[in-house]
Amino acid sequence: MGTQVGPFSFTRSWFTCWIRWRAQALTRIVQNMSQWTKFRRTDSAGIDGQAFISLRRSGVAFNAHFVRANGLDAVSRATVYVDADRRRVAFHFHSDANERDSFAMCIDGGSRGLSRLIQTQGLMAKHRWLALAASIDDTRSRQYTAARTPEGFWAISIRPAFEVSVLRSEKGSLPGDISGIYRYVDQSEVVYIGRGMIRNRLSAPERKEWLFDRIEYSPLSSSDEQAKWETEWLDDHRNRYGILPRYNRISGFAQNE
Repeated sequence: MGTQVGPFSFTRSWFTCWIRWRAQALTRIVQNMSQWTKFRRTDSAGIDGQAFISLRRSGVAFNAHFVRANGLDAVSRATVYVDADRRRVAFHFHSDANERDSFAMCIDGGSRGLSRLIQTQGLMAKHRWLALAASIDDTRSRQYTAARTPEGFWAISIRPAFEVSVLRSEKGSLPGDISGIYRYVDQSEVVYIGRGMIRNRLSAPERKEWLFDRIEYSPLSSSDEQAKWETEWLDDHRNRYGILPRYNRISGFAQNE
């Protein structure tokens, strides 16, 4: 006499099969998702509602959210202050036409836009570290959130952009006491990004066989700032090229000291 299967056993068997099918389907979805790489925009679009200041090769722009949030739509002038040692730039907004060192606030992005722009070619020409930060290809890397200073200015801390360049053949000219972030360049390819004592790290035995012809660096005394900006530049390289620089990919050198 054959074994009879009751309706409950049939239901449990069907449910077990459905659970297994569901798990397999979810696994396939996760596997397929892992093959996707998010496209990183490099245009001027920012996060909706975010107020920021942008560097450009010939000027500084204040987006509509920044202008609106700080009531600057009727302001006609901006005076710029620079703290080169700390890589900071601050802005004092006013409408005093007699302030000879101030810049005119022009409408940016069309006659109806709230965005404003000041033309600062002379400022960029005087400060190489600022000009290089304004020349970074990725637009979002040139956008900054401003903080209010005790003087009532709006200040931004500028991203270090490797403004000092030394040929490897002239490495003896590197100061022995300079620390910061640095990168090694082989022709036009960035092959390594690191931080720390620049000359000391260059002398590490394992780097003698590395191929590069130029060292570029930005002096930074704060180890926290070094770590922050090294990470930013490594992330940018990964996002742009899909991989880390050549020698950062070597086991044990993905994160530097």
